[in-house]
Amino acid sequence: MAGPSLETVIHLCEVLGTSTEWILRGRALLPDSNLLAASVMEKLSGLSPAQLLLVDRMTSDLIKLLQMKESGDE
Repeated sequence: MAGPSLETVIHLCEVLGTSTEWILRGRALLPDSNLLAASVMEKLSGLSPAQLLLVDRMTSDLIKLLQMKESGDE
C-alpha cells in the first residue's frame, strides 16, 4: 500500500499550517496555535449573533483580568 511522499506530507502541513504529528497521528506533540484557533472557531461557529456578542464581551473582560493579575505579580 503506497501513500503520499514525505515531501507531499510536509507541503500539506505547510499549506494547512499544522504539524506532521497532527496529519500522521491526529494529535499534536505541543500545543499548536493554528489547531487551537481552529478549535475555537469551530466552537464559535454554532453560536447566534447575540451569543457571539456575549462571548466577545466575556473574552475582553477575561483578558483585562489576566493582564491585571500579571501586573500584580510583578
